[in-house]
Amino acid sequence: MKNSSEEFPFNGNESNESVLIDRYESMLSQGEVYFYDVDEFEEIIEHYTISNELQVAFNAVDMAKSQHPQSLTFMLKEAELLAYSNRAGEALKTIENLELLEASNTEIYITKASILSQQGKYKLALGALEYALTFAPDNIEDIYMSMAFEYQNLNKIPEAIDILKKVLTLDTSNEDALYEIAYCFDITNFQNNAIEFFKNYIDENPYSSHGWYNLGNSYSAIKNFDFAIKAYDYCIVIDEMFSSAYFNKANIYAKQDKYLDAIDVYQQCLDLEQGGAITYFYMAECYFNMNGLNKALLYYKKAVAHDDKYSEAWMGMGETLAQLNRFEEAVGFMEKSLSIDELNPENWLAVAETYEKINKSKKALDAYAKALDIDNNFIDAYIESAEYYFTQGYTDHALDSILTGIENNPEAAELYYRLAAFQLELGKKEKGLTALQFALELNHDIHPLLFEYFNKAEYIDDVVDLIEINKK
Repeated sequence: MKNSSEEFPFNGNESNESVLIDRYESMLSQGEVYFYDVDEFEEIIEHYTISNELQVAFNAVDMAKSQHPQSLTFMLKEAELLAYSNRAGEALKTIENLELLEASNTEIYITKASILSQQGKYKLALGALEYALTFAPDNIEDIYMSMAFEYQNLNKIPEAIDILKKVLTLDTSNEDALYEIAYCFDITNFQNNAIEFFKNYIDENPYSSHGWYNLGNSYSAIKNFDFAIKAYDYCIVIDEMFSSAYFNKANIYAKQDKYLDAIDVYQQCLDLEQGGAITYFYMAECYFNMNGLNKALLYYKKAVAHDDKYSEAWMGMGETLAQLNRFEEAVGFMEKSLSIDELNPENWLAVAETYEKINKSKKALDAYAKALDIDNNFIDAYIESAEYYFTQGYTDHALDSILTGIENNPEAAELYYRLAAFQLELGKKEKGLTALQFALELNHDIHPLLFEYFNKAEYIDDVVDLIEINKK
């Protein structure tokens, strides 16, 4: 048996995964067997597991076990592979054998917990981890982290937070624990608790960029944007390469309609990341909202240059071209977006509107129908498709569209206002007033919609009287 380095000699700088895998695959192709140490085999098995070449990984495990029969590491690897292969029963049997051989090895119980968790047996997984703690292990942080995940799976979020705090007591710089605590506060919507926690954490760790960053996120979640920006600024002062802080700060400026400030900070983010599709996209959105359409088009193009599967960016280009009255071009980009993500109802609505502009009636109506197939609660799609039918002279179809919308969304006052406007415009005053009464009972505050839909309604005395009578 050859040593693994004999065929491919290398120095320390060349000893990386790529070289190791090349040597291993060369050995296989030549039908030979080389000796690999435990660490090398672990790398090989991990490589094939990650690349989902599970049979090759199993073969590597078998070879590793034959070369290192005293090492229990590879029985653990075998159990993990069996679990990945949906052979949980065999995986647990392997774990049971390991427990008999080396009962105090906590890695066995961590792996066992992982397998049980995959099966949805979260309480049993937690039990395995709690048992591992009885051995006063060196890897207590890893066990606590795994326990936190199981508490999350059991929807016991306070318990998860408590165990994550224990991790931070052991290691205040544990970023994984910090972000998991932030996640727990976020999913329970306890942002004020999160703010209190991160403020206390920062008092003890004032130079933690991750602490300041998470504090900024918590302030942002409750729309306290001024404090959020201050927190992000402190994060950036501590670590000027923290691109996510720049990105979130820019997002806040965009939400506040401070588009120029947002663009400036997005650019700083780009300078750090050497470009990024999502950042280019958000910059394009800022320019679009400022009516800087040519700039918007440029940055949407940069976004798809970095990620040609970025559906929203293709749609952004289409909508920008539509704003520039370049409807024929716009349709092509919108169709490209829909070829990537055909389940976005808002995009189907946008392309339907654009088909209208170029007189492609059938395609427009098909697109409206598609939007409603995806989401039968999409109020705007019912209204706009009905309006299109109405302008084309298909009044029965227009009314049917609104009535279908009402059937699926009986609490949507907008649909009743739209129905009332149609009926009044058609000269069917009694039906119009009946629909208006329903609309006013559902939501009186939005009654000006009626006049947007049919401006002559404000000159109909019975309409004005009905609105006044229903005032609360």
